[in-house]
Amino acid sequence: KRITYLRSVGAYLDEQQLVPLQHNLCTLTQATFTSEKCPGCMAIIHDRPEITPAEKCRYDAAIELPESLQAGHEFIESTLPSITAATLEVQCPLQDIRYYWSYLLFEWLPKSAFELDSHPLTQTQKRFGTCNPLENLSVTFHLPIRPA
Repeated sequence: KRITYLRSVGAYLDEQQLVPLQHNLCTLTQATFTSEKCPGCMAIIHDRPEITPAEKCRYDAAIELPESLQAGHEFIESTLPSITAATLEVQCPLQDIRYYWSYLLFEWLPKSAFELDSHPLTQTQKRFGTCNPLENLSVTFHLPIRPA
């Protein structure tokens, strides 16, 4: 997948950083796509907060780019590799996303026959309506895995 993204470095739950980042990406998405063609936003979580100091955790807010579009100057362009992933699809408000990650990482994964792969954790999300963080999102979590 070809993506464009904005990066934040710091604690993943720091709303002072993440809300403006998501808002900027949401604004780009609304200006670029009609709601029928919008690919949704993607979060790419590069570092595990239980291992990496909070001030060094990297978080990317991204969207998939069609071949016909170029990234703007404030955005970085990259590609995501294909991975094997466990997925979970839910509808929830933005503030509940951390609970689903906790479930996947600390409840489901230890009981499964898998372990984490070295690729970043990702989630894709589509909003229904505006960029209000209290509205429900359609979220798909992608946990990169390999056999244990």
